[in-house]
Amino acid sequence: MSYKLLEQEIKAVINLPAQKRYSYFIKKIVDSEEVWSLVDSQGWCLFSDSENNEVFPIWSDAKYASFCVNEYWGESNPKKISLNDFLDKWISGLQKDKRLIGIFPLCNSSNLADKGVVVSPERLYQDISEELEKY
Repeated sequence: MSYKLLEQEIKAVINLPAQKRYSYFIKKIVDSEEVWSLVDSQGWCLFSDSENNEVFPIWSDAKYASFCVNEYWGESNPKKISLNDFLDKWISGLQKDKRLIGIFPLCNSSNLADKGVVVSPERLYQDISEELEKY
């Protein structure tokens, strides 16, 4: 159900502060019914927050995820997760593994420049559920 992102929209979204990217993310994944992350030969890509929690990064579109295919996650590729699978399987798996979720991190050429909004799986589930109620 994805649509083609326009360059103007991409530039505008990337320049938003993390909290506004979070709001954009929630609306877009509910519209498209998909979530994107990065996977490499070792599995799904992760990063650590300032307290050494493992964080699973996700984006609303493959194009945004692909911006983090660089020296930081160099051998990775964007991979789609259906919103239903994410809500039904991934949220509980991330809870069980005690991982957090990084919403819309941004990368520069060599590192993770902005970790985005880092939330618990429970908080993300609640925010997505509230947006789904509007449909």
